[in-house]
Amino acid sequence: LEGMFEGTIARVFRPKVQPAEIAKRLERSMEANQTVGVGKVFAPNTYEVGLNPREHEAFERYRASLEREMSSYLQDRAREMKLTLITRPQVKLVPQDNVRVGAVHVRSWLEDLDSIENAEQAEFTQPIEIQRTRRPQQVQTATLTVVAGSQNGQRYNLPAGRARMGRGLENEIVLEDARVSRNHAEIYPRGNEWYLRDLGSTNGTYVNGYGIRERALESGDRVSLGGAELVFHSRR
Repeated sequence: LEGMFEGTIARVFRPKVQPAEIAKRLERSMEANQTVGVGKVFAPNTYEVGLNPREHEAFERYRASLEREMSSYLQDRAREMKLTLITRPQVKLVPQDNVRVGAVHVRSWLEDLDSIENAEQAEFTQPIEIQRTRRPQQVQTATLTVVAGSQNGQRYNLPAGRARMGRGLENEIVLEDARVSRNHAEIYPRGNEWYLRDLGSTNGTYVNGYGIRERALESGDRVSLGGAELVFHSRR
C-alpha cells in the first residue's frame, strides 16, 4: 500500500498527510459502513475525505488524479473482500476548517441510485435485492471544545458516525497529551443522543468528574481524558 501512490505526486509534493494514509482511512471506512442485503454485502459508493484547508489547497493541482486513483484502489479492495459495488466508488477531497493539519476525516455512504447522473457510473450498476439506501440522516449537530490542555480553544465538529479520540494520529480527534491513551475513547450517535465510551484507556474517561465506561451525553457536559478537558455541546 505504501508504494501505490508513489510517483509524480509524491516527488513534487510531500504534505504531512500522505496519499497512502488517505487510502488506509478510506478502506477502513468502507469496511465499517457495509450494507447487508439478500445474499450480498454492499460497499459504500460515495466517500468524502475532509482535509485541513491548507493541505487541501496543496493537493489541488493533483486532486482529480488522486481521487481517481483512490477510486480504483477502493474498487480493487472491494473485489478482494467480495463486496458488491453498485457504482464505481466516487471519492471527493474537501476542505474542512475543523480538521487539523495531518488529520483525515472520512465519511462514506451508499448513495441512492436515483442520484446517479453520470453515464460512466451507470455502467457499473447491478440489480440489488434491498431497498434503495439513501444518504444517512443527520443527527443533531454536536461539537467538542478543548477547554484545558495544550490544545485549549480548539473545537471539533463531530461527524455523523463514530469519532475516536486519543493520542494516535489514526484517531478522528487527536489529543496531544501524554496522559491520553493512543486510543482513549470514542463518541458516537445513537438515536437522537450522543454517547461517549471508554476504550480501555490507562487513565480513564470522566464526565463531569465521574468515571464512565459508556454514557449518554448532554449539552454542556465536561469530558476529561488524561490531561485534556473538553466541553460537549449539541443542538437540534
